[in-house]
Amino acid sequence: MKYEDYLVYAKELKNQVSAKEIVYRTSISRAYNYAYVFFTIRYSDDEKFDFHSRTDDNKKLVGELLRQAHQRELAEMWRKLCNDRNFAEYDMEDNFEKIDADEYVDDVEKFVADVKRDVKVKRRAV
Repeated sequence: MKYEDYLVYAKELKNQVSAKEIVYRTSISRAYNYAYVFFTIRYSDDEKFDFHSRTDDNKKLVGELLRQAHQRELAEMWRKLCNDRNFAEYDMEDNFEKIDADEYVDDVEKFVADVKRDVKVKRRAV
């Protein structure tokens, strides 16, 4: 499996004909996994990021790493993605529709593209 498979699956889910709300919520969760796994794979060997951080919280870890890279706008974008994903996962009082999944997947794709463009990888010296 490749990390990109999460995004492919997220898109397949949200584009199902007559999908139910749980499918849209799951699509959002898979898109989140795509962004998180992309980030950890891409930057796990980067000398400026410490993946042995004090926290196991994905939201805090990636946000902290982006701030270390002086990417506050991307850190804010990540915070919003995390909050929206948690809302989809745990808030059962509001409804989710296809438009919600469409917007979230688009936002995740933009986040990953912006990270690829703006946060350069600098490998640790061995």
